[in-house]
Amino acid sequence: MLQEEIFRTYPLKPGFFTGYASSCTGNAYCNFAPIETKHRLHALTVALDAAFPEVGQPLRVNLTGCFHACAQPQVADIGLTGGRARVGEETVPVYTVMVGGHLGKDAAFAAPLEGRVADANLEALLKALVQQYLDLREADEPFYATVARTGRDAWQSVVDQYAVGNNG
Repeated sequence: MLQEEIFRTYPLKPGFFTGYASSCTGNAYCNFAPIETKHRLHALTVALDAAFPEVGQPLRVNLTGCFHACAQPQVADIGLTGGRARVGEETVPVYTVMVGGHLGKDAAFAAPLEGRVADANLEALLKALVQQYLDLREADEPFYATVARTGRDAWQSVVDQYAVGNNG
């Protein structure tokens, strides 16, 4: 029974990224969202699960397709808000990033970071943010606590490497 296709698509024990991600419906069902969100977020979280099996605890990545924030990026470890912008000669999906949000005891909104990241660089950015977390965290420290302890600038410096205008 566990070999059925449904369990490959929806495993009983999801990864630390895929099992905790959230997106809005995106442009498939919403006239406000200029980007596709569901498949894009799934591909990103699958890549993060494969790249970081040692993360050891859930990391919530929320991707919303517009400023309405239906996927609630402001309460995610890493929150992404999508849009479209001209990059070079093309109009492409771009994302603003926020880090360090969480729910529960001492709940807090994520800190918005400056700049926009083109879709082509999004996976690399997310991997860099997770690597930053692994490099800076203290024993069993959740992502949001590492962000709070280290400050916004430590995370802004990572986004700056991938932001439109800084990398082409």
